[in-house]
Amino acid sequence: MATGRAARHPWPVAATPHPVDILAAWPGATAGAMATAHADHGSGAWRQARVRQWTPHAHAVPLGASTQKMPGLARTRLGTYARGSGLIERRTPMLPSATPPGLLVDLYQFTMLEAYLEAGMTETATFEFFVRRLPEGRRFLVAGGLEQALDYLESLSFGADELDWLASTGLVGRDLIEHLARFRFTGEVHAMPEGTVFFPDEPILRVTSPLPEAQLVETRLINLLQFQTVIASKASRMVLAAEGRSLVDFGLRRAHGEEAGLLAARAAYVAGFTGTATVGAARLFDIPAFGTMAHSFIQAHDDEMLAFRHFATARPERLVLLIDTYDTVEGARRVARLAPELAAAGIEVSGVRLDSGD
Repeated sequence: MATGRAARHPWPVAATPHPVDILAAWPGATAGAMATAHADHGSGAWRQARVRQWTPHAHAVPLGASTQKMPGLARTRLGTYARGSGLIERRTPMLPSATPPGLLVDLYQFTMLEAYLEAGMTETATFEFFVRRLPEGRRFLVAGGLEQALDYLESLSFGADELDWLASTGLVGRDLIEHLARFRFTGEVHAMPEGTVFFPDEPILRVTSPLPEAQLVETRLINLLQFQTVIASKASRMVLAAEGRSLVDFGLRRAHGEEAGLLAARAAYVAGFTGTATVGAARLFDIPAFGTMAHSFIQAHDDEMLAFRHFATARPERLVLLIDTYDTVEGARRVARLAPELAAAGIEVSGVRLDSGD
């Protein structure tokens, strides 16, 4: 925000984000003596605890995404987490969003924040994200979303435009507007490394900070952690069922919006998928991209065999042909007849693809 613009407001807008103090990433934890007040949030919940105590244990391990194993270290494709040392080396990919992060809250976060400040309730509190019970037929879940959660906490602030709009609504008072203008997250975060298997009642992420700060960030943290944990958990079951075969995410077209499509590709990769068809996710998260052809390409040609030839000539490397546009068995026979011709031209058919489920 330009200095001149900020200076016109009665509330000075802070200029730089406050870095999150990330104390540790631990592979799993069981809560010790905790005075708790908790509320259900679907498949996840946010638990407030005034007493912090936990006991690390060794049963939770990274699933699928691990590329290197060292004592005390879990290395995943998207970052290195040093257990116990408190160090986390990670990328911070940005996500597109039309909504300022500060407004990605439920209104009651603002109303509670206003009441906390009025009462002088700024003592330290601890909030935890956990799962109360597993769905039927499930035995574990897989943690996801930590990268984006930390990025959110580190960059969270309120610009002049958001403050102007919020003041104009009359939803909150001037004192809160002035507080938000100076807001930076100053707390600590403990979290499971992404790709870690976890079980009911284990904290996936723990935030310790002044009570108003921990309250304010609840909504967006649940949003980021729950979605990617859901996708990573489902993807991990597919990885186990595939028994070493390659799996590629192809979900953008059915995702609930742009962010969901990108984060789903990321979460699936964390869980062990080979790559993604979503080019934007490949760029943002350094995920291998895969793609072949659609039925529309075949249908754009008068003859299926001609479509195969055209595609093979244009894309000779790692050639995969779609064979179920019209008749799956006949499509396979046509590829078998075409393969020697292509081989003579130095083109190898690497495989065929079924897209209809037949």
